Amino acid sequence: MSGPPPSSPGDVYDVYVIRKQLYLRDDQDLALKERAAATGVSEAELVRQAVDMLLADQTDATDHDLAELLSAADRLAATHRLPESWVLDRDDLHGRR
Repeated sequence: MSGPPPSSPGDVYDVYVIRKQLYLRDDQDLALKERAAATGVSEAELVRQAVDMLLADQTDATDHDLAELLSAADRLAATHRLPESWVLDRDDLHGRR
């Protein structure tokens, strides 16, 4: 379920939200409270921003890993060629029956 996009960043009153409960260590709770007070942003908004950054990093990493894999495959394909006389024979692959 998703609602309309928020009218401004951090405006949770115009968007459908899901309540989550999480457990923080004491030092994390204190740091979160201090950051919220220093920035004037709610603790909940800071947590949402952290989740957004985590998910963006995972997507970027996955895209990067895929790009590296495809690049390596291209390099291998360019340097490892089969002889032109080679022909795929399915019977040889699976053994003659």
